[in-house]
Amino acid sequence: MNNLIITAALTGAEVMKEQQPALPVSPEEIASEAYECFLSGASIVHIHARDSSGKPTQNREVYRDIMERIKSKCDLIFQPSTGGAVWHKAEERAEPLELDPEMATLSTGTCNFGSDPEMTWAAAAAIFGAGLAMGFVGLFSGIRQGQVCANGIAAIGSGHKVFGNTLILAVFPELYAIVALAAVFLIGGSIA
Repeated sequence: MNNLIITAALTGAEVMKEQQPALPVSPEEIASEAYECFLSGASIVHIHARDSSGKPTQNREVYRDIMERIKSKCDLIFQPSTGGAVWHKAEERAEPLELDPEMATLSTGTCNFGSDPEMTWAAAAAIFGAGLAMGFVGLFSGIRQGQVCANGIAAIGSGHKVFGNTLILAVFPELYAIVALAAVFLIGGSIA
């Protein structure tokens, strides 16, 4: 039989009880559902915590309460979310990491999180264009460097003393790639 790791994601990031009446929101409810998942074969439980009003929170103490309740019932790997909700800042999203969990998510942001996307079509097109331009310039630079070096090697093989010139000329196509990389940084800086 193959080994299988099941991760149970119990709550979702911003789902509310009004949307899903069976949603576990309190630390007691989340721990109870996590235990049921453990009994059903889950190895990992992915948690999005809620405050006392049921809203998403990244508060370390709420996560601690949930983690301790789960650990008192079973041996699930506790995986807190670092995604939080749309309004959480990076520092808030990282609070559960202070509990030193066995595992955590790495949420770098998404294009469709919440009702206001973090990335517009214009920003996505600019990033795509910059990546495409960098790729083509890198390809062109690599081809030209290879041609210069191949011609230099052929010339050296024919007895010409062009070693120094070949090294110098091979650097010039690399400048295209360096300029393109700088342009990509400028584009990225203007989007952020």
